[in-house]
Amino acid sequence: MQAFVDACQSGPAHARLERTLHEIVQSPALHARFLNSLSRLEYVGVRKMLKTRRAQDLDLDGLQHMLEEAAHATRLKKFACAVAPAGVSVATFGAEHTLAGDEAERYFQTVDRAGEQTLGDNRPEAAYALTSAAIEIRARTFYPAYQQVLQSTGQRVSVASILSDEEAHLQEMQARLQADLPDWQSLLQHVMQVEERAFATLLDALDAAVAQAA
Repeated sequence: MQAFVDACQSGPAHARLERTLHEIVQSPALHARFLNSLSRLEYVGVRKMLKTRRAQDLDLDGLQHMLEEAAHATRLKKFACAVAPAGVSVATFGAEHTLAGDEAERYFQTVDRAGEQTLGDNRPEAAYALTSAAIEIRARTFYPAYQQVLQSTGQRVSVASILSDEEAHLQEMQARLQADLPDWQSLLQHVMQVEERAFATLLDALDAAVAQAA
């Protein structure tokens, strides 16, 4: 799995990420809405798990994963509220309260569809693991980059604890993939190709939102 993380980190989309993050955190208004978009993404992940995971297949790790993702959504929302300057609302996950929030959710749904189409509709648990692995791989590269920008710019926000959870989640997904899909590496490679393009599209939307606010 580390090879997938390394490939993601060396990809062209990740190379753009630091510049985009620096531009966002310079503006408290943009940063608050961006944090709210991240919270929305974590919420979408929880919603997906609740819809996909069947009771007969749900174990303690699965429940813990849901709980931690919900906690991430809550923590990021609280950060957004704390950062937001007067006159900027992050009350909901609506487009006016997020930064490219609709595009962020579209990114998740694009990766999710790729997982489902790769395996077909009759393997929801395996598709869930495939999609989750792709999202967690991105998280393993995104959150360290974001944390570095936060520290270098003296922000009062930290995502270090979220990164720790995401590392454990990725290990969980790797174990599920290895157990359920003998050819998981080639399948995940296909989904990650879709994910790379989807993430680049999300960065385009974030850059456009930053430029519009300038």
